[in-house]
Amino acid sequence: MFDLDQTLVNTSQIEHLRKNRQWHLIPEYLKSKCTSIYPSIDTTLEALHQTGIKIAIVTSSPTQYAKLILDYHNLPYDFVVGYHDVSQRKPSPEGMQKVLTYFQITHDQAISFGDQYTDILASNSISIQSVACLWGNINNQDLLNSTPSFVLSNSNEILRILKI
Repeated sequence: MFDLDQTLVNTSQIEHLRKNRQWHLIPEYLKSKCTSIYPSIDTTLEALHQTGIKIAIVTSSPTQYAKLILDYHNLPYDFVVGYHDVSQRKPSPEGMQKVLTYFQITHDQAISFGDQYTDILASNSISIQSVACLWGNINNQDLLNSTPSFVLSNSNEILRILKI
């Protein structure tokens, strides 16, 4: 499972819209190509998809926004858990637990990638292996202090961690 913003997609140029909950303006901003996927994210997700590995997105943004961004960048996914799908946001593991339930898998069959310490805390609290993704974050100290299972400095390393 993956976080979306600053993990899969660089959305820093629309951060002000996200913070101000101006979701209705996002489609217009996308026309100016103000978001971009990180290196190899498209081929990585496609490789996972082709091998039958399920791809879930667990984000603190609304599901409709997440699907818009994913579809805009043609990124494959199987399930999205967004802001309105949970009663408690990360670091609560509620969203990740929904993924486990949806795919009928156990914590040891999942791995989580995220750029915020809350992603790692959520994963760790239900014994899901956690991967700290350093490429989308300016200050990584809290992320590194959250005791991730793995630390990646480059998005090209995802398949190596998954041994694919």
